[in-house]
Amino acid sequence: MNSFGNNCLLPYFFPTLYIAWKAKKNKRWRNRRWWVRPINQRRSQYGDFSTLFSELKEDLDLFFRYTRMDVPTFYELLRLVEPYLRKKQYPEQRLAITLRYLATGDQMLSVALAYRIGESNITIQAPPNSGSMYFNYKKTFSLVLIAACDARYRFTLFDVGAYGSDSDGGILSRSFGKASYEGRFLSDQKRIFNYRLSRARRTIENTFGILSARWRIFLRSIYASPDVIDKYVLAAMCLHNFLITKNDEQTPQQQKYCSPEFVDRETERGEIIEGEWRQQSQSDHIRHIGKCGAHRATKDAYTMRDTLSSYFMTPAGQVPWQFEYIHQGLHRDMT
Repeated sequence: MNSFGNNCLLPYFFPTLYIAWKAKKNKRWRNRRWWVRPINQRRSQYGDFSTLFSELKEDLDLFFRYTRMDVPTFYELLRLVEPYLRKKQYPEQRLAITLRYLATGDQMLSVALAYRIGESNITIQAPPNSGSMYFNYKKTFSLVLIAACDARYRFTLFDVGAYGSDSDGGILSRSFGKASYEGRFLSDQKRIFNYRLSRARRTIENTFGILSARWRIFLRSIYASPDVIDKYVLAAMCLHNFLITKNDEQTPQQQKYCSPEFVDRETERGEIIEGEWRQQSQSDHIRHIGKCGAHRATKDAYTMRDTLSSYFMTPAGQVPWQFEYIHQGLHRDMT
């Protein structure tokens, strides 16, 4: 697992994303009918950046839906990434294209035609010569993303790129084990640990939910090679951390990227009110790994579990409502 600061990786992934549009530059050009397609020669007059994008800046709601941020934040982000672009021409347009692709998940060709930037060459959905490495138990090809987050839905640790064919036991043995207490007649300490663990799982579930609802590239199959997809994922995570941090600087009434109603809330009685992201990211393309085979947590994981369960019983580690919750039997978010 790697540590993940709010903006530390942000500048490095945008150049790579734009380069994906220019993949295989060593392709022979002599068989082309023209050097630049006639439609692309009129980019400055009719392309989306010269027409639509300029107008969107006058409509704050549509600009947010298009880029997932407001205009001042867009230019702040541009200032951060511009020094890292390999080619210095048209930095604002490059950023707009990247955000549009990640926010919508449209095919590259449709974005290319809208911006009149030419076609791209990308690989097929199933990685060539990969055999069953990326083939998961759902009978689709996938990569695995494991991450941790803080209480404000910011990613703090991540591991991306494991083969989709790996079981959750094999993957988690290389990161953190998941080991709730099992059984019907558990002590208060063990029941409280299970409750606190379920709350923590719900927090990371909401973080992934916000990510997929705002960056809709994750709501459909991504047609690109695994190494490029890794960069798409990391770029979206960087954007998410950047924007969720900006979001927290605003009042609840001003928050757009993640309003209080966008995520799950818990009432004083422990009941869960589902967040709006659940209606916006109904897709099977980003999901929990699930149980793919029998496994046992490591000794270190069990030791960590016992240490945390003891800590949750101390004045420093407990939350005021945990005893009332387990005694009421309101275990609606227990897994």
